[in-house]
Amino acid sequence: AKCLVTPYKSSEELVGGDDVFSPTGRQCLLSSMKQLGQVNFTAIYTCQPYIFLIGCRDGTPYVLETHPISLDLGGDGGGVLRIYKDTSHNSWTSLCDWVWNRLASGGVKPTEGQSLSVMTPVSQK
Repeated sequence: AKCLVTPYKSSEELVGGDDVFSPTGRQCLLSSMKQLGQVNFTAIYTCQPYIFLIGCRDGTPYVLETHPISLDLGGDGGGVLRIYKDTSHNSWTSLCDWVWNRLASGGVKPTEGQSLSVMTPVSQK
């Protein structure tokens, strides 16, 4: 359909495996974010029943959540786009903390798995 102007490579970075709130599950998400954040990427993060768009563009990480977001998570009852200042450890930790807080406030079960479907631009020569 030629909807994308750049070719992309897609991959699965996180596969269920560890529970979303377990120390291993948390470390897996944070490590993936820091690794992926070395280049531009867009990812669909899934943890039942939520789906977020997480990415990094030109050194600026972001998370997009279209479900209603409460004031305590920085929302106003609508969706939210959170943008972080850089790809430092602190920015990725803040992004992941926001995701975990959102999931916990939404009643996600501690035993739920997580998935990260990633698209990265393919460099053209």
